[in-house]
Amino acid sequence: MNLDQIEFQPDTMLYHLGPSLTSQPLPTLFYFALSGPSSLTENPYNQLITFLPPQIPIHIFSLDLPLHGKGQDPTQALSHWALEFQQGRDPIATWLRHAEAAIEFVLVQGWVRTLAVAGLSRGALVASLLAAKCPDISFMLGLAPLLSLADATEFRSMEANPMIQPYNAFHLLSQLCRRTIRLYIGNHDTRVRTEQSFRWTQALVHQALIQSYHPIPIELIITPSIGHMGHGTSPQVFQAGALWLSHHLAL
Repeated sequence: MNLDQIEFQPDTMLYHLGPSLTSQPLPTLFYFALSGPSSLTENPYNQLITFLPPQIPIHIFSLDLPLHGKGQDPTQALSHWALEFQQGRDPIATWLRHAEAAIEFVLVQGWVRTLAVAGLSRGALVASLLAAKCPDISFMLGLAPLLSLADATEFRSMEANPMIQPYNAFHLLSQLCRRTIRLYIGNHDTRVRTEQSFRWTQALVHQALIQSYHPIPIELIITPSIGHMGHGTSPQVFQAGALWLSHHLAL
């Protein structure tokens, strides 16, 4: 598949893989890992995309995460985020405005039948923030999810900074508890903390119960940790996540 680039706002690119955008409305996925092109085309970050069943046509979109664009080192991105916050700037708020505009753009174009969002690590955090803002998003997948900016090593000395407080998925329970959600986390992930995924899932289910929402399609799957700090995601997890997404998007 060829990577399409769409300038949907001045100097802001939306990246697309999938069938022609002139086709009928299709299941649609927004996926965030690093830059838009890396998320969709660079191994291993794009394995979620490569495992989507080819017989189910899906529009797949992505945007550059904050400070993940061309020429920027993704391994230093969270350090750069932290520096931005220390200097009184909020790169995530700006990104969320662009991402909301991108969602609205694809909806207005008539390209969307059903809509999901997925993210890897820091991408899962922004995916949860975006899902909380956009009621058209029905499904969310988080892979090795960072659920609070304060949990990232780069931010652990900044927990009291009020600018980072909104970037915590525990503040989104009431907005997300009626969505269909699945998380995958390693059983000893010390980068984003395995226990945070368990606590968040438990809190989300509890909020759904408070709202008398049944059944509760919220799942957490714990798998053996791999990689540095137990924060890797295996091909088997990417494949399972892709099958879960395609199943729900195709309903």
